[in-house]
Amino acid sequence: MHLFQLSDTTYLAVQQIFKEAYVNKELVNIAFVGSASTGNDENGWSKLAKNELENYYGTNLLSISIYEFDGTSTDFLNSDIPDQIIDKNPDIVFLESFRLADNSGLVPVDIAQENLTTFIEQISTEIPEVAFIIQPQLLSITHNKLQQLSRIL
Repeated sequence: MHLFQLSDTTYLAVQQIFKEAYVNKELVNIAFVGSASTGNDENGWSKLAKNELENYYGTNLLSISIYEFDGTSTDFLNSDIPDQIIDKNPDIVFLESFRLADNSGLVPVDIAQENLTTFIEQISTEIPEVAFIIQPQLLSITHNKLQQLSRIL
């Protein structure tokens, strides 16, 4: 599976997840996953996105978890976090790569890409209906971008 193949129908799949959850009165389970730049603190992009999504949709529709890992993509794959994510059974995973740590010379680009693909396949095998949204490293999010994200979802 190639990473670009995963994005072909992502937005339609995410919209469908939200529609079905709303109609069935179920929660949309979202996981933000990434490096330390994901930022589980108040100013981190994942926390800002979580707050904006909850403000837009309310907490009766969303269950959002943040998984921040300070290390390389290889270290991440060898940690227990992928299993924790599987246990939460997310509908949507926002995945921010580990490029800063990987680019420090510890993980070659081809291995880093393979690690990302391995993680996606690991989660997809256990949760076939999961949708992935791949985020760039050190995502710069403004309030306007968060509002646009909320409207897409």
